[in-house]
This record gives sequence, C-alpha cells and structure tokens, in this order.
Amino acid sequence: EEQRRIAALLDHADALRAKRRQVLAHLDVLTQSIFNFMFGSREFKSLPLGAVASWSSGKFLPAKSQAGGSVPVYGGNGVNGFHDEIMFGEKRLIVGRVGANCGAVHLTQPGCWVTDNALVASLKREDVDLEFLKQALIQANLNQYANVSGQPSISGGRIGDVQITVPPLELQRAFAARVVELSDQKRRVAAVLGIDNELFASLQSRAFKGEL
Repeated sequence: EEQRRIAALLDHADALRAKRRQVLAHLDVLTQSIFNFMFGSREFKSLPLGAVASWSSGKFLPAKSQAGGSVPVYGGNGVNGFHDEIMFGEKRLIVGRVGANCGAVHLTQPGCWVTDNALVASLKREDVDLEFLKQALIQANLNQYANVSGQPSISGGRIGDVQITVPPLELQRAFAARVVELSDQKRRVAAVLGIDNELFASLQSRAFKGEL
C-alpha cells in the first residue's frame, strides 16, 4: 500500500510535466497554423530568396574557446554555449549550414555570436520582417536543398532560387506581433515546466529515502 501511495504521487507529478510539454508542442503548432491562415490561402507576390537576403557564414568558435560570458553563441541548432564577445549587436536570422541541423532556422537574441556552422542572413529589402521570414523559411523546408554528397551542407547559392511569398509589410508585422505573444506564453509555460521538473526530482529523491 505504501509503494502504491508513493507511485501515485510520482505518477501525478509526472502527468503534470507531460501536460506542460503538450502545451508547448501545441503552441509551436499554433504558430504554423496562424502563418498558414494569414498567408497560405491568399495571393501575394513571390520572390526568390536570393532577392530577399544575402548570406554569409558565421565565425569559427570551438567550445573550448568560448569564454562562458553572457553572450549566447549560436550554431546550426540554436544556442550551444556562451562567450564574452559580441559578434552581432542586433537580431539576426540564421540557418544551419552543415550536418544534421542543415536547414534549421533560428532568430537570434540581440548581442550574440554565430559560429561557422550557420549562415547569417542580411536583408536586401525593407519590406521584409525577420520574424515573418523565419517562419517562411521553416515552411520552405530548406533541408531538402542540402548537398547530400558526404556531410549534408547548404549554401546561400543553393537556396537562392527558393521562392518566398512576400505579403504587405503590415501583415508581416501583425503576424510577428502574434508570434511575440505566443513566445511569451511559451516562456511562461517553460518556466513552470522547470519548476515541475524540480518538484518531480525532489519527490523521487524523498521517495527513495523513505521521506514521503
């Protein structure tokens, strides 16, 4: 009976964690759904990606050389460390350049470093919002354009002909505002999930010590 009581407590705590993770997954899908609703069923002008942005590689910075400061270091799959030097002061759109994360799309924080595992976009037009472009590139599934001979890789030249829908800037900004709202919700849910994880670990520890 005591084992069952403890197991029920742990099951309940774990179920709470599962629900938080489910909410996070739904919020990710909701971003895609809003994009499709706003832009998928209407006719807007289309441009090749090469006319929207130019691309350059980040700078080599191995893990052993990262100073561990407050500057996030981005690679092909998002933040992979911290440094004490800023490479870009403003937000930058990046795309995974090599390996398993080839084609992954991220929008950095202001004040960051980007390694040579990612391509960095420089916008050529003033009528394109970065948050909109990020989702447009996610929808485009850039990984399908990777060079697969040897290690998968991607370049600005290989994705330059990919067609990108460019709706009016006010609509792009309206979408970006909704993404910011969803991101705030995701941060709040993720913070609570962190507390849930700590609670579950504490309950497990106390259970094995006979303190529950």
